[in-house]
Amino acid sequence: LEDLGQVVIDLGSDKYEHISRQLAIHGIKVFSVNPQLLLPQVRHQAKADSPRAPDIAPWQARSVVAIGQHLPFPARFADSLISTMAVPLKLAKTFSEYYTAFSEIDRVLKPNRRAFIYPILQTTVLPESHDFELAIQAISALSHLEYSLEPMASYHNLNGHHVSYRLILYKLA
Repeated sequence: LEDLGQVVIDLGSDKYEHISRQLAIHGIKVFSVNPQLLLPQVRHQAKADSPRAPDIAPWQARSVVAIGQHLPFPARFADSLISTMAVPLKLAKTFSEYYTAFSEIDRVLKPNRRAFIYPILQTTVLPESHDFELAIQAISALSHLEYSLEPMASYHNLNGHHVSYRLILYKLA
């Protein structure tokens, strides 16, 4: 669990909130952020389809309808933030969008804590190759964040070379 702490934000959670359910087993409070939960049919379908497996601890519903650029949490709220697929796919892929989202992550994280964002794709294919550079530039513009990139997968195809990373943001004191 990489020392996630007691309060985790799942930015861009799926409608079934799998991360929330799995971390609840370990006593971690997860706040699931998903803009699609605004839609009544999505909320209803998620409740109807929810697995009630006996090996899963009682799930704590802390769903929040929001987007990454406007997180409805106070400053220094979370011990960790996890985002799988949301940041690279849901942003408008401009410097401003990345900067705003990473600023919000910086704001809601407690000092000396981390955010885990994946996948971040670096590719030689245009225009996607520019997206990676914009994300890194946005992080670099924030003085309270440092980052590291951990390669997860690499492949070549007719369109070029692609590397998928896990981005780890470190909130400085």
